[in-house]
Amino acid sequence: MMSADSAPVFDADVIVAGGATLHLDYSGTDTIDELFLGGVQKSPGTYSSANSPGFITGPGTLTVTNGPLSDYDSWKSANNVTGGPDDDDDHDGHSNRFEYAFGQNPRLPSGNPVVFLSHTSGPHLIYTRRKPSLTGLTHRVMTSTDLTGWTEDTTASQTVTGISGDVETVQVTLSTTQLAETKLFVRIAAQ
Repeated sequence: MMSADSAPVFDADVIVAGGATLHLDYSGTDTIDELFLGGVQKSPGTYSSANSPGFITGPGTLTVTNGPLSDYDSWKSANNVTGGPDDDDDHDGHSNRFEYAFGQNPRLPSGNPVVFLSHTSGPHLIYTRRKPSLTGLTHRVMTSTDLTGWTEDTTASQTVTGISGDVETVQVTLSTTQLAETKLFVRIAAQ
């Protein structure tokens, strides 16, 4: 909807019920006001079959202009982050996005390692993360014997051992085949 003397106004809402799918059979994007997927209002941004599988199919996208702040935007505001996700507000070598994903304080240079080895009741890795129920991120255990090729340890276990506010402490137990390696590098990937 547009008048001669104003910018376009996008006031259409799209509601996709749980169990239903919306097929966007066009190329490009359509701009809408609000989007609800399975009864949950989505944050402003662009939605497609790539980031909303099970609800959206087809090659098109929806650009949403209104909705609640994303968890990242809420975290950014609560922590007075001024830079973007790829910036490093506290100059500690970790991007704001990294500090968000791993439950770090973006105003203070990180003094503690994000992942560390513990020998309590056997060798375990321990790391912190912002609750996945808030971020929507999946934290995967990746291993390598040469730092060149990385493989997901799909049988590694991740157990939440503590919670402080929105941050979880997670204990990782690698699969027995990984523990048998004479040389092993491990990293946690958040996606």
